Amino acid sequence: MWKAIDKETGEVVALKKIFDAFRNQTDAQRTYREIVFLQEFRDHPNIIRLHNVVKAENDKDIYLVFEFMGLMTFNICFAIKFEFLDSVFVVI
Repeated sequence: MWKAIDKETGEVVALKKIFDAFRNQTDAQRTYREIVFLQEFRDHPNIIRLHNVVKAENDKDIYLVFEFMGLMTFNICFAIKFEFLDSVFVVI
């Protein structure tokens, strides 16, 4: 994931690059499913909003353009995840 600025709107966004998204049938299905689910849940308050899907110049990769979540929100999600893990696992 990368933090970027949309040149058209000036909005700060997050980019996820999917390398060689359609290299085989399994990867193509996974990529398609991810995009469809993100579009379906676009207005859900707990799902990050997918703004756009952009084809890379090499015709192999694609970029998913998301709303930018901000570092504070990311840290909160990360902490919650590890709080759960710590209660279930012992990290060695």
